[in-house]
Amino acid sequence: VNFLISRNSKRNIFYASLQSKFGKESLKQHGIPDDLTTSVLIDSGKAYIKSDAALRALKELDRPWSFFYIFIWVPKFIRDFCYDQFGQQRYRLFGKRDTCRRAPKEWKHLFLDEEALVS
Repeated sequence: VNFLISRNSKRNIFYASLQSKFGKESLKQHGIPDDLTTSVLIDSGKAYIKSDAALRALKELDRPWSFFYIFIWVPKFIRDFCYDQFGQQRYRLFGKRDTCRRAPKEWKHLFLDEEALVS
């Protein structure tokens, strides 16, 4: 999330915890199991997971990150394999924090919660 927010000057990506009421409702709406351990991106009413979600998110980022969307042309089974391998190694590569970083006030509107269910 920090990576995406800090590279998305358009501020057109919004975030919700999959464990939140909003997250669970969104998963249910799109027929996605709620025991998922990957990222989900919902765009124009369609849900994407794994490499599809990651690449569609990268497409919205500032350059050069948006150029990585070209990998959408790689067959999905290969992309998802690479996505899973990266997921298994990410803490070794980047470290792991015991606590979540507190979002600055200017990011607050990017996080969806139960209030988003009402709108």
